[in-house]
Amino acid sequence: TNTMLVQGGADAFVALIGCGAGVDGGAALITGSSHLQLVCVPTESIQEKKKSPFQTKPIWGPYPGAPLSYLTMAEAGQSSTGSALRFTADILFAGHESMAELDQQASLLPPGSDGLRARISFQGSRTPICD
Repeated sequence: TNTMLVQGGADAFVALIGCGAGVDGGAALITGSSHLQLVCVPTESIQEKKKSPFQTKPIWGPYPGAPLSYLTMAEAGQSSTGSALRFTADILFAGHESMAELDQQASLLPPGSDGLRARISFQGSRTPICD
């Protein structure tokens, strides 16, 4: 029979292809329960230099062959940011304001918001701290 067998991939890798950024020099911001910034370069260019431009502490990767066999991807991001925002909006505003309205109000505040901080482990930590 001619049955095609297809295996899925990691959510961010598949999203990178789905949004059209799974190309040489492609970059994407993937949002959801977390926020990720992803970038792709040709695997061949990294092999020629014998060093990845992504080898720095806050960057995860490089992932040779991701999202496609001829590309290398790296990612950075923040776990739980989307979930923390949704939780806060649900508790404080109980659906009375849209996320667009909250964005507009937040844009009027100075950075730092009087020392307010959020824990990166708000919804748990899926991976070790990349330090």
